[in-house]
Amino acid sequence: KISTMAKKVLIIDDEMPIRDICQEFMSAAGLESDCAVDGLQGLEKISANKPDLVILDMMMPKCNGVEVLAKLQAQGTKVPVIVITAYQNAEQEKSIRQNPNVVDFLQKPVDWMALVARIQQLVGAPPKP
Repeated sequence: KISTMAKKVLIIDDEMPIRDICQEFMSAAGLESDCAVDGLQGLEKISANKPDLVILDMMMPKCNGVEVLAKLQAQGTKVPVIVITAYQNAEQEKSIRQNPNVVDFLQKPVDWMALVARIQQLVGAPPKP
């Protein structure tokens, strides 16, 4: 039986323009989306809403992306995470990619069409006709 429920994507980023444009692309792709402004709110929403996929910024106040990934791993929460960041550090990227939840690592500025295609590939959302 094929699920007709829209796949849920949680966007965790402290930059409102990024959250807004990301939500627009998710909506256009037939994906349901929700946002969190920092890692703490993101962790609460992951726990409460069980998204199918998380888009996670690294540099945020209160609780950054590295801390979010560590907490998810410590809690045994399994959710695919696409990391997006403007911060470039090869060593850090390598360690982040080793986290079991991380399925992709993208640099900002984000290629939104490529991100949507990757999400659809990961969650099995049908491409829009």
